[in-house]
Amino acid sequence: IKEEPNNAYAYFSRASSLASLGKLQEAIYAANKAIELDPNLAEAYDIRGVAKAKMGNPGGAILDFNRAIERDENFANAYGNRGIIKSELGNYPGALVDFNKALEIDPKFARGYTVRALSLERQGNLTDACKDLKKASSLGDPMAIGILEDSAPGTCK
Repeated sequence: IKEEPNNAYAYFSRASSLASLGKLQEAIYAANKAIELDPNLAEAYDIRGVAKAKMGNPGGAILDFNRAIERDENFANAYGNRGIIKSELGNYPGALVDFNKALEIDPKFARGYTVRALSLERQGNLTDACKDLKKASSLGDPMAIGILEDSAPGTCK
């Protein structure tokens, strides 16, 4: 950033790092700067949405995921993130639409299968949830692997 103060991607990278460290307000500030420099940088809206979600602002998060998708309609991660928020808000049909779109765009999006499985499980569809967990596990998603290892014997045969 010191060498290229007008590099939007550098600010996005900073925002992503800060969000992963739990420095959410700082992450939002860095994402805002990235968006100021490049209003079409979908990744910056996505990471800002993640930070807002972690801060308890699901409405703001969904707006940012929508903005990311408007800028890149093939951004699987933004669909997945929006689906997670919809699922947390109890909008399971809307969440499934987003998860399905994310997986249509990127069939190797392991975390997409995991979060879709959790949404399916909440709706009582254990058969399809297990299929998705197994697929995510085969793609190496540690969350899916952990869920399968911790589930009661015979839950997902």
